[in-house]
Amino acid sequence: MALVVESEEAEQLAEEIANETGQSVSAVVTQMLRERAARISKPQRKPGIEEILAAVNRISDRIQGPAIDHGEEFYDEHGLPK
Repeated sequence: MALVVESEEAEQLAEEIANETGQSVSAVVTQMLRERAARISKPQRKPGIEEILAAVNRISDRIQGPAIDHGEEFYDEHGLPK
């Protein structure tokens, strides 16, 4: 079976990738289709708490500057809202 793609943009992109990688256009298209099929066939899932905490830790490592105690801004010395 032959695959016919009537899109100049698709053809140009496939040729650019083929030139950069040294692959044939057919190999490039096949690889892209495999990758896309793998992405859409995976069931969507929500991240677990471990993944969320790991992301928070990665982000917090990148935040620079002094820590702000928001409690002082919003609560009085007795812990009541200002």
